[in-house]
Amino acid sequence: MIGRIQAIDGKTITVQEGRPEAACFACLSQECGTRDRTRLFTVENTLNLSLSVGQFVETGAPKRGFTRQALLALLLPAVAFGVGFALVGACFAGVGEGAQAAGGAACLFIVAGLTYLVRAHIPVKNKPLVSRVLIADEPSFHFKSV
Repeated sequence: MIGRIQAIDGKTITVQEGRPEAACFACLSQECGTRDRTRLFTVENTLNLSLSVGQFVETGAPKRGFTRQALLALLLPAVAFGVGFALVGACFAGVGEGAQAAGGAACLFIVAGLTYLVRAHIPVKNKPLVSRVLIADEPSFHFKSV
């Protein structure tokens, strides 16, 4: 994601999402107010880049959390489907595969929903990182890496 630095507090950087001046054509006439509704978020400057307020930066997720998040988001519901499929088959011997699949799907959605609710209340501790500083080519708003 590309954003503009709004504040710097040590290694924690506050970034405004996107480029508000390029949100849409209507912002040229200031009618819709999209420019004022862009999201602010914080990132870490782990690369110790020389940053200043107003610069454009590209941010990304830290690589160390990808495997754990992928297992939690994908593998856990898949295992829940298998458990639900097997449980329905074991508890109700005469049911067909359709009922077993419905039981598996129910378990999948229950576990996925619970995972979502837990993650909503216990956010991931890894903040996004500043991956590089960008220089805006003002007339065309194309970005070049520094």
